Amino acid sequence: MIKLNNDLDIIIPCYNARDNLFYTLSSISIQSKIKGFKVYIVNDKSSYDYSDEVKYFSKFFDIEEIILDKNLGPGGARREGLNHSTSKYVMFIDSDDVLYDCNSLYNLYSNMKDNDLLISSFYLERDGVRALKKNNLIWLHGKMYKREFLDKNNITFNDSRANEDNGFNRLILFCNPKQKVIDDITYVYRDNKDSITRKNNRNYKIFGLEGFVYNMKWAMEEGLKRGCNPRICRYFANNVLVSLYYDYLYYINDKDVNNILIYAKDIIPYYEKIPKDILDGYMDAKEKMYLEEDKMVDKSISFVEFLKKVNES
Repeated sequence: MIKLNNDLDIIIPCYNARDNLFYTLSSISIQSKIKGFKVYIVNDKSSYDYSDEVKYFSKFFDIEEIILDKNLGPGGARREGLNHSTSKYVMFIDSDDVLYDCNSLYNLYSNMKDNDLLISSFYLERDGVRALKKNNLIWLHGKMYKREFLDKNNITFNDSRANEDNGFNRLILFCNPKQKVIDDITYVYRDNKDSITRKNNRNYKIFGLEGFVYNMKWAMEEGLKRGCNPRICRYFANNVLVSLYYDYLYYINDKDVNNILIYAKDIIPYYEKIPKDILDGYMDAKEKMYLEEDKMVDKSISFVEFLKKVNES
């Protein structure tokens, strides 16, 4: 067993999360190979407090509720959790997710060593079906971070309320962390069928891309401020535009599809033509992802034609 000395903080943003939080905290309480970590519940102006949960789970681990006087969204709540915590390492768990098994924290912590970022595998659980996700660089799930690296590069969450986790992780990658990927499954992301992204179908997803573009632009700008190699940003801008290109093809018959062109225009200032083999690699990766999700696109326009439409929008 590993006994920590305030080396690890776990931050859980919570907004009216009582229905699921018990399961999240229970999955933390069964960690049998590691003790001495601290859990922060960040109450993002819920309509109630979590004192009962704190009282019950304090029998198993150190736990504290941070009560915010203003609703900040999950990114802002995580930022407040970071500001309160002081540990050597930090990780984030959403209030409706769980750790995979009793070895999850041990597998993460024991692999950190001299790394700034640790990436493990996790399950995406949707409607009772689990899909394995490996080497995912977008979400916070199944990751652990070294605070010294975050502080050195002044990395935290911005005030956006969509894709802020993607922006956070992209900025970390731009700052060239020492990272390690492990195959161990440590986390279960339980996609909530009642979330706004699933209740409001395709139209919401088009408008949701605005948050994606905002965070990608934010990450590139912040990365350049921190001395990021401009070539990396050019390559990444191409990657973002490829993603938006496929989204445009997928939603091409929707009445709001031209919003994607407007969003993409914010990325154009960072765009520069890159080698064809790298661009083809981005295309292949996006097509593979679409196939895995059973999404079909008709390449009625080329990527070059898409860029022309973006510039004319």
